[in-house]
Amino acid sequence: MGEASVILEVKIIRKGDSILLSQEKYTEKLLKKFGYYDFKSMSTPYGANSKLKNKVESISQTQYAQII
Repeated sequence: MGEASVILEVKIIRKGDSILLSQEKYTEKLLKKFGYYDFKSMSTPYGANSKLKNKVESISQTQYAQII
């Protein structure tokens, strides 16, 4: 069968010792499906280098699993 190149609409690209996962085609498909593919991009009002503050206390995965 050989190496997989796409799994669950995620494209797998090997570059040397690295593996790149891309959802570009899936994203394009969704944008076209919902009529947003031809929209123009625009900048966001939030600075790309701004640091976000976390107001929620971190919890372990075990604690999170018990909440759900």
